[in-house]
Amino acid sequence: NNVTAPQNTMPAFDLVASENLEWIETDVWQTSDGVIVRNHDASIARTTGDKLYIYNTTYEELIKHEFSSSMPGNYEHVVVPTLEEVLTFAKENNMHVQVELKGDSNDIGFEENVLNVINRTGMHDNVMVISQNARRIMRVNDLDPAITKAYCMFFAYGNLEDIEYTDNVSIEESNVTPELVHHLHEQGILVFCWTVDLDDTVQYLVSCDVDVIGTDNPLLISSAVTT
Repeated sequence: NNVTAPQNTMPAFDLVASENLEWIETDVWQTSDGVIVRNHDASIARTTGDKLYIYNTTYEELIKHEFSSSMPGNYEHVVVPTLEEVLTFAKENNMHVQVELKGDSNDIGFEENVLNVINRTGMHDNVMVISQNARRIMRVNDLDPAITKAYCMFFAYGNLEDIEYTDNVSIEESNVTPELVHHLHEQGILVFCWTVDLDDTVQYLVSCDVDVIGTDNPLLISSAVTT
């Protein structure tokens, strides 16, 4: 919900919960001292104006930098939140979470630390771990074959049903077709798509029978789906 609140922050997730949506999606990185935090980018430059990279910044230093926002509303003292915060929040509000693994290539124990947070919060069965990096999904699958996973891709090429390390797929919306969705559903694979912010695109994806539509503007999409 970054249309009306700072992206990947607790105020944004509060709004999503108030809109009675089933899923939230968040991107995660690891600080230099091993804390899993939520931010879309590798750095906090776009959201705070401070050119710090998460992977070489401690959590204590990171939360000294507040989000700057021109959005209406009281968004003072908003900082990069932890994955534990959002999973605890989601559990309290009976929501599912897509946890997108970003992370730096030099991170140590990144996937293990993410799974530790998921298990510590009791959200194992309500989380789907996703990534555009196949190696990260493979690593998660090696560590915990039972947790739900989705390979996130721009282009849906090849025999997706043969990807042994994923349960579902998440596809960039312009590459979704009715034939693709039907084929994957026949294999028992759910189809998630992203990022959709136009009414006519929603209607098309609904006609394709996708399972979940990812958006930055939940109210717009909910309205389009119901009409």
